[in-house]
Amino acid sequence: MSTRNRKVVACLLALVFGAWGAWLGTQAHAQESRPTETEKQDESDYAVTFGRAVGMPGQAVALSVFFTRRSDVPNIRKLRLRLSFPTAALSYDKLEAAYLARRAGLELRAVQGGSGNNGTLDLTFTLPESSSREFPNGQIAYVHFTVSSEAKGGAISLHPEAWIEEKPIPSPEFRARLEDAKIIVTTSPILVGCFFFTH
Repeated sequence: MSTRNRKVVACLLALVFGAWGAWLGTQAHAQESRPTETEKQDESDYAVTFGRAVGMPGQAVALSVFFTRRSDVPNIRKLRLRLSFPTAALSYDKLEAAYLARRAGLELRAVQGGSGNNGTLDLTFTLPESSSREFPNGQIAYVHFTVSSEAKGGAISLHPEAWIEEKPIPSPEFRARLEDAKIIVTTSPILVGCFFFTH
């Protein structure tokens, strides 16, 4: 077999295994994303949820933050979140407003805390008193971290806590749902493509 043919075969095999790996990842994500019976019957007035974040040691990763509100419940002006994480595995980089937050003029503030290997991150999302807009309903932010080069593979829970108008979730005053936030550290990158040039 010529060198060129070997390259073609190697590339095709890479594409096949890359597509297979991506399909397995999609199926796993679909299993995780499939709503449970409890979620299907969820009648929460408010919900704070997070996107799926996957990163490799030594690389940056962004965690998406979502806030949803039923149309028949009061608007809010302030949401506060606290994330806790092991500083040996993650380091905080920045808080970035998503499109809906920028459009609504939402004010974002991040304060780091904690001690030793126990880091905390307090995030505040405030709708200015002068604003006549509603608090964004959808993705409101990205929280950027860097995964330590020494981090081992697995899931890192950020143990989120949340307050709506300074009232904790859960609260007897309203129905609210707070989901866990996780960053998945993987040491096995998925090959998704192969490019080569011939003359």
